[in-house]
Amino acid sequence: MNMKTQPVTDNPETTKSVDFHYKVALLIRIMLISAFCAFSFAMMYSLNINNIGVVHTVVDYIFATLCLFLALILKRKNQRYTLVLISFLAICFITSLSALIYVPEDGFRVIWFFLLTLVAFMFGGRQLGYAFTFNSILVFIVVNSLVEFPFNTATLLSIIASLIVMSTILASFTSQMNSYIQQLDKQNIELNYLANKDPLTEVLSSKLYNELGKNILLQVKENQDCLSIIYLDIDHFNQVNTKYGRQVGDQVLQHVIKQINLSLKPQDIIAFINGGEFCLLLPYRDKISAQGVAQKINESVQANLFSYQGSKVPLTISIGISSLLDSDEEIRSIQIRADKALMKAKSLGGNLIKSV
Repeated sequence: MNMKTQPVTDNPETTKSVDFHYKVALLIRIMLISAFCAFSFAMMYSLNINNIGVVHTVVDYIFATLCLFLALILKRKNQRYTLVLISFLAICFITSLSALIYVPEDGFRVIWFFLLTLVAFMFGGRQLGYAFTFNSILVFIVVNSLVEFPFNTATLLSIIASLIVMSTILASFTSQMNSYIQQLDKQNIELNYLANKDPLTEVLSSKLYNELGKNILLQVKENQDCLSIIYLDIDHFNQVNTKYGRQVGDQVLQHVIKQINLSLKPQDIIAFINGGEFCLLLPYRDKISAQGVAQKINESVQANLFSYQGSKVPLTISIGISSLLDSDEEIRSIQIRADKALMKAKSLGGNLIKSV
């Protein structure tokens, strides 16, 4: 979200709905409810209340256990959302198939495939929803030709037609909802940006920067992509304020921000920390790419010194760089390393680029 660009969510690569945490929480609840229901059905057979057969009873017990296990994984690490979702849908499909085969006296057993399709569209989108719709229809046709008590032709065609109609409606609904949520996310981030930008530099304050950093860390880890952070400080900035005055110092800050922006892409984010220090968040950039950005910024500052009363104000900058590691669970970990790299650059006299 640099000075010349739109917020980070404008980039399709980095557009992720802010309802992610809501989806995670809802999926966990659905898995817990599914585990409870499956366990209850199995227990009812064990108590001779519901005759679902030995095979499907065992399947229900296994399904309930796996649902609890997946819910625990997602609760601890929501970065595994996609893997957990696909795993949950897969075991739901197998359990529904078991009911279709081993509980033939239940005329409503196909309802589990309808519910499965609904969950697939809700949490996985149209592509995953259509995939489970197609596989469900294929299973209906194949299994119906093999079981001892098949559905009659009219019933089977009604089931397939109903599933197709339901899938079409869900696909349209999912598409509209995603479009609405993305638009709402964009508006919220733009409003947050306007409300939290620093009045002097007109870039983000460190508070909002940290919140965005947390969200972007989740995004890049989910996509198994790169993330780098640059800490940048104007060397001896206090001396500039002392020699030329605070008003000139403010103009120098604005001038440096302009040079920084020349080296940033739309998805990059710049925040003002304090004094002459800035923090850059570079999603989808590895350490080599971040070093290239740092070098371009340094060269731009050196080649375009700020002019005051016909003379150039001597400026140099120190830069610290750090990139995402597999062990990083918090954005703060990357920030600390970048700050240490910056401190090392300054301790060596400044006008240096250091990375950790």
